[in-house]
Amino acid sequence: MRITVAGARGFLGSHVGDCLGSWGIEGLAIGRQDVDLREPGVAEFQLREADTIIHLAADFGGVAYLKSRASRAFHGNRRLGITVIPSARRSSGCFSRTRNDRLRGSRRRYDRARVSVK
Repeated sequence: MRITVAGARGFLGSHVGDCLGSWGIEGLAIGRQDVDLREPGVAEFQLREADTIIHLAADFGGVAYLKSRASRAFHGNRRLGITVIPSARRSSGCFSRTRNDRLRGSRRRYDRARVSVK
């Protein structure tokens, strides 16, 4: 099984990569420093061999980062989704070999999170 982790250098992606490694699963780790997945040709090329794609790539750096760059982050993240998902469908074959596509996301607004300290 060929697994590609997009966003593998970030907080979540690094933990997912460590977990896969502990299970003896080798995969391709893609981070922002490696390639720009917002570019359609790049995304398609990088995802072409994967059986499974774990898409965790995002323009995110915490609440303060998002507050100061809200528009840029929104458009960057939108572009990531627009390029990665169709590229995965065309290139990797992981969608064409299965009946069920599994796409998961979060709509959580972290700036409204309530934490009570006792």
